[in-house]
Amino acid sequence: VLRNERLLAVVELAACRPIVDREQALLDEVLPTLATTLEILERSSRTARLLERSQEQATELERQQAALRDTEAWYRVIIESAPDGILVLDGQGQVSLANSQAEVMFGAGQAGLERQALDQLVAPDQRPILASLLEKVAQGAAAEQVLSTELIGVRPDGATFPFEIGLSRLPDLGGRGASLCAAQRDISQRRLQGQAIQE
Repeated sequence: VLRNERLLAVVELAACRPIVDREQALLDEVLPTLATTLEILERSSRTARLLERSQEQATELERQQAALRDTEAWYRVIIESAPDGILVLDGQGQVSLANSQAEVMFGAGQAGLERQALDQLVAPDQRPILASLLEKVAQGAAAEQVLSTELIGVRPDGATFPFEIGLSRLPDLGGRGASLCAAQRDISQRRLQGQAIQE
């Protein structure tokens, strides 16, 4: 059984007597129809297999996305339970994730800190120090290295406070690009205690 010179099947016939011309003509007429039917069946079978494989891949993708959502929720719980303020910054230095401790520290209202530039949270004269630290972390520091310094933060009402910041690079996961983790601790109390000790 041929279709466009491609062998689709071999049919073996056993007859009790020799096949006559009329029967041979019938076979010659039936075989092209059989070839077309076999090709259609083959395509349908291939389509069914592709569909089944696509459904398996869709199920696997859905399972992976669910696992990713669970992992992200788990990390958010960890970040929220940290005693210090935690900010995750994108490649442009904008806040993409902030825990409640950071929002309280910087006096963020209902809008929160997300999509704010980190340099807007520090006093203007402190911004070059922060920019230098960000550049060091982005360019030279190893992924596991934490660089820290003390800065003066500014709240929306204009009040200032001293805080310590530690910056480290985060691994590029899920195509998010370069990200930084910034941990902050309000050191107002520590500074007051240092002054009291000096006095």
